[in-house]
Amino acid sequence: MAENVISGLIETAQWNQIEEFLGKGYELIDVRTEAEFDRGTIPGAINMPLDSIRERKSELTNKNLLVTCQVGQRGHTASLLLKELGFNAVNLDGGYLLWSNSPAAKTLVTK
Repeated sequence: MAENVISGLIETAQWNQIEEFLGKGYELIDVRTEAEFDRGTIPGAINMPLDSIRERKSELTNKNLLVTCQVGQRGHTASLLLKELGFNAVNLDGGYLLWSNSPAAKTLVTK
């Protein structure tokens, strides 16, 4: 995964850049399972589990996507897939777990 990041295949973002990306019109996609999503997510995220992206891609009307998962691995895989499907996908480093322990999470209400 680090090699892909270094080679520039996948752009990444940090937890403190979420509002910046959303302000630029990116849509936040959470690729974890529905059960994981229901236990908590970043406010404003839309749940689209990794395994359902190909079937549900028509639901994505925004080409600019900020992708999150639990720790970043599924987000990385989803970002690669979304790029292949024609989207501009940026993976959130550390995913929900890192965000949920950040100062940003302390000021927001999650599920």
